[in-house]
Amino acid sequence: MVKQICNGLFNALVADLIITYVPLMRLLGKKDHLRPISLQQSLSQIFVAFVFVPAMLFTILSSHEALRDIEVRVPATLQAAANQAVSELGAWRQQQQAIMAELALLARQADGLASEELQQSTRLLQRKLNGSDRIYVTNAQNAVIASSPSPPMRPLSAQESLKLLEQPNDVRLVQSSPIHSAEPATGEIVIETQVDFIANILQGIQQSSAMTLQAALLRGEQVIEATRPDLEAMSIFGRQLTADSRLLNSDVYQWLPSGDMPTFVKWRKSVYVRAVPLDPEAAWTLVVEAPAEPHFQALQIFYIERMGLTVVIVLGAIVLSYGLSNQLVKPIQRLALVTTDLPNKLTEQEKIHWPKSKVLEMQALIANFKGMAQSLEQQFHHIRETNAVLEERVVERTQVLVKTNQALQAEVEERQRITEALQRSETDLRQQKIALETSMIDLQQAQTQLVQAEKMSSLGQLVAGIAHEINNPVNFIHGNLSHVKNYTDDLLALLALYEDQIPEPSGDLLTVIEDMELDFLKEDLPKILSSMKLGTERIRQIVLSLRNFSRTDESSCKAVDLHEGLESTLLILQYRLKAKPEQPAINVIKQYGDLPPVECYPGQINQVFMNILSNAIDAIEETRNDQTYANLEPHPGAITIATQIEDSAWVTVRIMDDGSGMPADVQKRIFEPFFTTKEIGKGTGMGMSISYQIVTDQHQGQISCNSLPDQGTEFVIRLPIRQPSSGPSV
Repeated sequence: MVKQICNGLFNALVADLIITYVPLMRLLGKKDHLRPISLQQSLSQIFVAFVFVPAMLFTILSSHEALRDIEVRVPATLQAAANQAVSELGAWRQQQQAIMAELALLARQADGLASEELQQSTRLLQRKLNGSDRIYVTNAQNAVIASSPSPPMRPLSAQESLKLLEQPNDVRLVQSSPIHSAEPATGEIVIETQVDFIANILQGIQQSSAMTLQAALLRGEQVIEATRPDLEAMSIFGRQLTADSRLLNSDVYQWLPSGDMPTFVKWRKSVYVRAVPLDPEAAWTLVVEAPAEPHFQALQIFYIERMGLTVVIVLGAIVLSYGLSNQLVKPIQRLALVTTDLPNKLTEQEKIHWPKSKVLEMQALIANFKGMAQSLEQQFHHIRETNAVLEERVVERTQVLVKTNQALQAEVEERQRITEALQRSETDLRQQKIALETSMIDLQQAQTQLVQAEKMSSLGQLVAGIAHEINNPVNFIHGNLSHVKNYTDDLLALLALYEDQIPEPSGDLLTVIEDMELDFLKEDLPKILSSMKLGTERIRQIVLSLRNFSRTDESSCKAVDLHEGLESTLLILQYRLKAKPEQPAINVIKQYGDLPPVECYPGQINQVFMNILSNAIDAIEETRNDQTYANLEPHPGAITIATQIEDSAWVTVRIMDDGSGMPADVQKRIFEPFFTTKEIGKGTGMGMSISYQIVTDQHQGQISCNSLPDQGTEFVIRLPIRQPSSGPSV
């Protein structure tokens, strides 16, 4: 209990000192928050620490010194007791060996035969031997030839010089020796001793020392005899030197019990042990023990006495420190109470009761505070007078500031109204700008479309006029060619009949016939008429294609054959598709499906075909730059036109070329107005934009572009077979 109280006081004092004076937060790398400490607490802690720590150190050191004294005295006592037992056991062994040697000599003289002299010698020697119970001599046939007092119950082999003979209720120590050391088979001398003789020797160890001792004689780990009540003969000792033991010196160790128990309990139950080997041949060991509990109790009483003295000293130190600190701190506490809120007390002119002290330093401190209070009182009087003057000036300045503030507030409100008006005006202008920009873009597109439409209308009227003017004389020529052929056939028939009637014409006629080459004329004239007929038919077909492409007479939506529009467009572009001296012809692959008539504006759809096919020809010609005719002839370039019907309500026209293709960024902007990749003067950037509006806006269709660089381009046009009834007007 006292030890626990002292330990608690010591731990509390150390913890309080650490928390109070060690800057733990600063050591942990955080901002240090200083805890206020009273002067009385500091004086008490320091005084108690200066008294308690030395007292505790003195107690600990004296306890350690007492423990060292025990660990010196105990091994010395164990050594003295063991030495006494070792000498007694050694003398007993020497006596046994001398008697066995003398009997061996007599047995050799008897030559292994029983004799009265040998029997009497055995009986006399048995009486001289201390502690011997039986002694006998055997011959080579293991027959007893002499004994005292009676033959043994069981003979032993001479090869075992020392053993324990355990019989019911009788444990004996048996020692044997051969009669002839060189010839073990000639017989042996056997001495049996009861272990009670050894017990008397071990009990002498207990009686020879004032210290509580226990002794045991071991053979290996087996107990021969022991003074401890819990150890029986032939049992296991069980207190050998182990890893849990403390080695005090080379011969003595402190044996500690194993198991899960507190350390002080292990020390209370420990035993100081000294083990001394006696006979290496027989593996005998003498063990002397001293239990640690009596020493532990003495040490504990010593420790408790020192702790009690320490507690008394500390309590006296606490009382003394409290009295001294109270004499020093009370005047300071009164002074702190008086000076608390000192300015308000001086302002309200309260009476101040200053403390008194017998300590000179405290008297000087109190006098200084009195002087400071008088000075503050004078300053406060001056401040009150000054405050009165300042209050008058503040009232005057406040009135001026109020007027100024009102004027500024009015100006701020006016500026806020102006700012809001400007912001609204700026917002309106931005919206107008956006609307104007949108209108400008729409106007530009509309203007461009209008110009393009006007151009196409003028071109259609021009083409229609030219076709009409060409068509009339061509029809006249084409219609009269049949009559000319009939007349020519009649004349040639008449000429043939004339030749048959007049086989030999006159000389002048023959000369004319030869000059005009009549035979060649008869053969070539039909050919000329046939060529003229083919030429007029070709001109009529071209005129028909021009009229079909322009469609100036068809401003309404009607069902037409898309293949006819494609063919008309290809015929107009034939001059760009046919072969040239420096380039081979561009192949046109037609994969026409079975399309029904499609409702559309034929002139506008033909314009879309014209734009896409023209761009396809431009892309193929771009890949032909800087190439010879021979290089281009294996792969002259091709345009594939494929048509098909989808879902019975839509038709699809695919126009593909194997030209240069286009990158993704160009493909994204292909339908934007005024966007072109051609050189200046070769493109306006409106062809594909107008085509997109014609297909999507005018015909509610779809147009898309698929292209990769150097892999060609594909345009896909999807048109509804029937236009909605509320379709847009042209």
